[in-house]
Amino acid sequence: MTTGFFAEKMNTFCELNKLPYIIKASPAYHLDDVYHDYDIILVAPQLRYKVIQLAQQYKPIIVKSINPITFATYDCQALLDQIEECYQSEVKV
Repeated sequence: MTTGFFAEKMNTFCELNKLPYIIKASPAYHLDDVYHDYDIILVAPQLRYKVIQLAQQYKPIIVKSINPITFATYDCQALLDQIEECYQSEVKV
């Protein structure tokens, strides 16, 4: 529920700020079915131990863990900064 709430909050934030992102929450066990629809997969902090495995499994899609403080405080701007950092690092490669 927490991840779903944060996704809703992020979508509202993106809409209000006219940002081109669509954020969706999905259980980790559904990633095989939906990963190809996304540019970036951000996992909740409690699943950060799976980041390396998921990054290898879903390569070339970027897989990162959401900062625990960002997640705990529903800090939309901080998550947006993380998303944009992912896109910037992708362009440099």
